[in-house]
Amino acid sequence: MSIIEENAATIPNQSVLDSLSIQEADINAKINALNAARKLMIKNRIPKWVDKEHMFLIKEAYKLAALRTKLFGFQWHVDHEVPLNGKTVSGLHVIENLRVIPGIENIVKKNKYAQ
Repeated sequence: MSIIEENAATIPNQSVLDSLSIQEADINAKINALNAARKLMIKNRIPKWVDKEHMFLIKEAYKLAALRTKLFGFQWHVDHEVPLNGKTVSGLHVIENLRVIPGIENIVKKNKYAQ
């Protein structure tokens, strides 16, 4: 018996592969929709008075998070100290409300405002 014949039962057929591709596409579509909704929420939380210099500093915070992720080997996030969509309070997407923290701290914090 050849190695192909021995492993034939473990090789998925095309319909199984097609089904997995459809499921993966559905998951990717949901992730894309959530990301688009988050970007829109952030855009809606930028006040009209924010100027180019302010936007530059916000972008720098995201660059800093990416750099720290690369340097330290674990995820860093840009956190909104006052959540954008909190239950009791909602903050703005401004530099004064941002901080770069380890990703695990941001995940543990969730969408809460800790004074």
